[in-house]
Amino acid sequence: MAKKKDTPENKVTPLKGFVIVQVEKERLDEIKHGSLKLEAPVGWNEQGKNAFRYAQTKGVVAGIPRDDERISRDLRVGDTIYFHYNAIRSNRPQYKFEVDGEIYYQFFYDFVFLRIRDGVITPMNDRALCTAIWEDPDLEEIEIEGKKQRVKISEGGIITQINVAHNDKKATLVAVDPYHQEVYEEAIGKTILYDKHADFEIEVEGQKYFTMLLEDISAVEYEE
Repeated sequence: MAKKKDTPENKVTPLKGFVIVQVEKERLDEIKHGSLKLEAPVGWNEQGKNAFRYAQTKGVVAGIPRDDERISRDLRVGDTIYFHYNAIRSNRPQYKFEVDGEIYYQFFYDFVFLRIRDGVITPMNDRALCTAIWEDPDLEEIEIEGKKQRVKISEGGIITQINVAHNDKKATLVAVDPYHQEVYEEAIGKTILYDKHADFEIEVEGQKYFTMLLEDISAVEYEE
């Protein structure tokens, strides 16, 4: 599955299409309840909020393939990468192995959604990184006949719309996959519209971000 040192850069060398990492722990997140600290189960959802961040983890790249142009372009040994917990979950022992007393994990590169190199966060695999999810200031959540509804209320206090739903959400675009940088260069720092089901919350170095596929961005707002 993996070969012991065969290039100066790699601690171990993976197969084409794979990356090898070392991790401090398989899961990053905990649920805190009073003085208790509990590991957050995958799929756990707090009051309906997006729970993607409870399935994330990170590791340091220990090996990349010698003959994979795409991975060689995107990663270097020593990069920190964030990826989905499913890549290394404990019930997939075929991707966990030991070399010279050190534990490594090998998984498909497509699981990687961003890297950190020299303090710079860079999305991978056709993804975008965003901050400041926009909420419509005119919308309020009230209870109607025992059910919570998102409504619009006029200045006179009259409900004008009930159960308001938007097909798009807004956010500030921070960065994109370098392979698409030229296309999105003028959009960086601007407000984007994207499919309301597309974003996933992720916490990187203590900062909350949202990541999504570039194909889910529907528009960019430019100042006139």
